[in-house]
Amino acid sequence: MQQTLTQQVAELKQRFVENEEVSFFINDELIGLRVDNPFATAIILLQGAQLLEFTPRDKARLIWCSEAVEYKQGKPLRGGIPICWPWFGPLKNNVEAITLQVHAEQAPQHGFARSQDWHLESITTSRLGTTKLVFTLTDNEISRAYFDKSFALQLSFTIGESLDVALTVKNTGDSELSFTGALHSYFAVSDINKTRIFGLDNLPFIDSVNADESAVQSGALDITQETDRIYFAPEIREAQELHDPLTQTTHLEIAREPCSDLLVKCPERKIKIRSRGSKSAIVWNPWIEKSRGLSQFKDDEYLEMLCVETANAHLDFITLAPQHEHVLAASIAYAN
Repeated sequence: MQQTLTQQVAELKQRFVENEEVSFFINDELIGLRVDNPFATAIILLQGAQLLEFTPRDKARLIWCSEAVEYKQGKPLRGGIPICWPWFGPLKNNVEAITLQVHAEQAPQHGFARSQDWHLESITTSRLGTTKLVFTLTDNEISRAYFDKSFALQLSFTIGESLDVALTVKNTGDSELSFTGALHSYFAVSDINKTRIFGLDNLPFIDSVNADESAVQSGALDITQETDRIYFAPEIREAQELHDPLTQTTHLEIAREPCSDLLVKCPERKIKIRSRGSKSAIVWNPWIEKSRGLSQFKDDEYLEMLCVETANAHLDFITLAPQHEHVLAASIAYAN
């Protein structure tokens, strides 16, 4: 394995020899790259195209990764920005439009995209000195073990004063493709006990910790206990019940406004999250008890991380006609 990894890194260095701000490395069983430009440093793995670090120049890191991660093939790391696709969470928690597409008896949490090796398509440097990296993933033997759908994913990272992430999903098949997904972003906070999230006021949410109870947020969100919620943008019309004659299933379609900007505020930093193509957002922190049972996670690391995920989750699922595409994107930066 090590010889194969070494050969792959040599080929990557040859392909991108002109991109001096990017270097490649091997950590145990995985290949990664480091971007070091005038604006920030970033680390991205080829497995899952998973970004592990984003640290603006002369500032504290914005993206968090556990110190207990294991760099093993087929095992997503705890932290960074894992890509959840083509379903979010347990498959059984998704709508029938998605679950009926999957023929595997066992389906991994958050889909299969985060554990596959992506292809590094390109690296470009702008005149301003920002670095853009593009990764791709298409349907393959692994994906077809779960469902027979044709797709093309493109994931781009632009490393500058902000971190801009965009996941483009194209349906390359001849039938509809339905999916959920998320940019499962782990943010570094200085003290979870003094962290507040602004921008969720008056939004409805589903509380996964309390048996999927529905409620409405009042004011800023303080993290004081285990938190696992899906927030939804405001509805702009009543839900409509739609029937799919092909699958003989019925689902609800809810028209919603796009999610508003979110602000994570804690001592020493304010983080602004601007989303596009998303009408749902997930907020997660495992707190004390759950942290003790998590893999690749130290017992006290809940104090220094918070997931705020740009998503298409639950009823905010996407259905694409053949040859159509959808973009899920987030821009992350220090707020003034």
